[in-house]
Amino acid sequence: MADAITGSTDVSSVGQLAIAALVQRNLIAKSKLLGTVWDLSSLAMPGDKSVSIPKMSNFTVVKKTSETPVDAAQLTYTVDTIDFDQQAVVQWLIEKRASLQSRVALSEMNFQRAVDAHAKQVDTDIHAAMIAGVSAAAPDHIVAFAGASFAAVDCSNARLLLDQQDVPEDNRFFAVNPAEEKTLLDDSSFIDASKYGSSRPIQNGEIGMIYGAPVIKTTVVTAGRPLYYHRESLAIAFQQDPMFESESSLANLGTRYSLDQLYGLEVLQSGKMIVRMGNAA
Repeated sequence: MADAITGSTDVSSVGQLAIAALVQRNLIAKSKLLGTVWDLSSLAMPGDKSVSIPKMSNFTVVKKTSETPVDAAQLTYTVDTIDFDQQAVVQWLIEKRASLQSRVALSEMNFQRAVDAHAKQVDTDIHAAMIAGVSAAAPDHIVAFAGASFAAVDCSNARLLLDQQDVPEDNRFFAVNPAEEKTLLDDSSFIDASKYGSSRPIQNGEIGMIYGAPVIKTTVVTAGRPLYYHRESLAIAFQQDPMFESESSLANLGTRYSLDQLYGLEVLQSGKMIVRMGNAA
């Protein structure tokens, strides 16, 4: 019987799956904000250009008067739509000579840097969407600092706004720049993450809690414009998991590499589950 040979074509799909899983784990590990928003990737099906998330109004209780019929109420149904329009890609080309003569593994190093770049871009897109989508309608969720600069009192003011909107108290987060982190670390109301027990995992990037909400520090948050938000204030969906590909580049006597993913994100509930603090416009 002839030998059964396993070639590169037989393992290419398995290799891609392994790479995709590795990239996804690294993206989650490197991202700070991704784990704090609503991931609806399970709804992103091939062939779709978007996915819609239903939302509805609320009922109002009325009091019945004797011998008077009660009017039936009706809910209003609308949707928030996530368009899969973020096709993010990093490509790099390594000449054969450079690869052969380098004492470091150029391909592996470039691959890791590409993963890091994708992770930061996802966070940057989340932050930009929140900044742009926060409600400016009454009650205004763009709130100036109580003083000249950020202080713990601004966190309690932001908390009050979400409380007044009946936003659930669980799954809220503060996202701050390193400058705001220092302010919190210098304030006695800030609770160090290491002191609230190991019974729950610490979110990636989480540095502690204030008023019951985890504080996430990241440089993608603009200094002087921290955010306070609920997890369901923004939804993100990945239609294509990170895909790693390579091809020979004969003109350059090298190899071109590519790492790309396709996703969309949308602020929900008209931005009323987000509070943007700061004196900047």
